[in-house]
Amino acid sequence: MRAKFIDVKGVRTRYLYEGSGPPLVIIHGSGAFADNFYKNIDPLATQYTVYAPDVIGHGFTQPVAFEGLAYPAMVDHLCNFVDTLGLQRFHLAGWSMGGLLASLIYFRMPSRVQKLILISSGSCFNTEEEISKGQDGNAKNVAATFANLSVEAMRKRHMGSVHPKAKPPEEILMSHMTSYAQPGMKEFFERMATSRADINALRPYRVFDKLEQIKVPTLVVAGKDDPRANYASAVAGAKRIPQAQFIAYDECGHRPFYEHHEQFNKAVLEFLAEPQRAMPAAADRKEQRS
Repeated sequence: MRAKFIDVKGVRTRYLYEGSGPPLVIIHGSGAFADNFYKNIDPLATQYTVYAPDVIGHGFTQPVAFEGLAYPAMVDHLCNFVDTLGLQRFHLAGWSMGGLLASLIYFRMPSRVQKLILISSGSCFNTEEEISKGQDGNAKNVAATFANLSVEAMRKRHMGSVHPKAKPPEEILMSHMTSYAQPGMKEFFERMATSRADINALRPYRVFDKLEQIKVPTLVVAGKDDPRANYASAVAGAKRIPQAQFIAYDECGHRPFYEHHEQFNKAVLEFLAEPQRAMPAAADRKEQRS
């Protein structure tokens, strides 16, 4: 796994990458960074060139000014990122908020996304009521995190979203803490949390009502004990996507790519390797359980 900084239309952007095969872009969630995929990038890079960017205002990509919600600026930046790298066709994966961003990128450039992977994305599948409650919690998490920037606070943040049997990712906790300590990060996260509290402002960026319009093969991944993404909503949402496969993990919270990384990596490689076919009838859609 390697790291690189590039200029993406004036935004200093860091990404992790590895591999030499077809491109796979994987997007982290809110408050996270590309390092969260440290158990996935190298295994997936055995077959694909994996690019894991830090979203604007996250990790080691600089924060930028934005009006209203941060989502449009994030999508613009990620679209500019793939353009800067010269990726004409690519697979696209997103975790949590990253799943929403990946979906919005798909709708922005549908002819360029080959396959889509949505991981633990309440942003895509939760009801408006559930999302509203989640945003209230997000604002509190932001305040608590910046009130005590420490490795222990990062450990607690991580463990609050996974199954009790999971272990904290000690390898990345110090880097995560350091990323938050950079100039402008606190203000960026506060603006982002405040803007996301307005459910009316969120509606134009919801993909919940457009799931049937996703026309590429899509893998939906869920943890059955996810405290941040409603499992039943993910099941129902996956059924509405014409070419969806669904994988659920027992004893798994919000981070299946970490909590069950070996199974996750294997499932992703198998999904991406499958030849693309004509869209099946609804009754023929594949559902899996793990």
